[in-house]
Amino acid sequence: MKTLIDAIKIRAIEYLNTTPVAHDKYLFIMYHTFANINPVPMKDDSGDYIYLDIINNEDDFKLFVNKMSDVILNAKDVSSIFSMIIKPYRFYFLKIIEDCLSKEDFNYYLKNIWINTEFPNTDKNVSVDESLNLFKNADKNLIMTKSELLKLNTLPDEITIYRGVHKKNNSKALSWTDDYEQALWFAKRFDNNGYVLQATIKKDDIIAYFDERNEKEIIVDFNKIYNLKTEKVIDIKI
Repeated sequence: MKTLIDAIKIRAIEYLNTTPVAHDKYLFIMYHTFANINPVPMKDDSGDYIYLDIINNEDDFKLFVNKMSDVILNAKDVSSIFSMIIKPYRFYFLKIIEDCLSKEDFNYYLKNIWINTEFPNTDKNVSVDESLNLFKNADKNLIMTKSELLKLNTLPDEITIYRGVHKKNNSKALSWTDDYEQALWFAKRFDNNGYVLQATIKKDDIIAYFDERNEKEIIVDFNKIYNLKTEKVIDIKI
């Protein structure tokens, strides 16, 4: 099937109508699918900037929705629509438009949104089980580059994988790596006192191998890992 751009636009406008929520401490920060600061700067019909308080003013919110709806309806492609959506909300939008995407587009956006989202394994709007189901619908020949597919195909039938985390029970996740040093970097990323998880998985239970960010990321079915071990990382300063 071809990508159904008109249907995607309709769902994007529905997504746009999400109720904005203010940050509990910094009131200029807000949580919304298409904006993350309030008031929202937008251009009026004369080209001058206006500032819309979409949290406290219902008329401003309606104007914001109307203007953004016009932008969405005039979008040339799916990438343009995704670029309007605030990053943490793109993966959920992918989930709700999966049935509107061609196989090629689904694999393209699944990979690119995943690798460009901070902490995709802990997305509040898409559970790890839902993320796993999305990846199970992927096509290995479309979601990976030729070099990534070659790397996956040349892995042994059973491999050791690692994951750098800050909570030692955080093994129910899709993102692992076969590079211990890479996992160690993630474990020490913020406070130098994280954990490196180690597990074993069969190659048949690996869904994809991504290396566009040089992270040697292995997407796995986390239900199939075994021999799980946990190493506490302690950064000793002399």
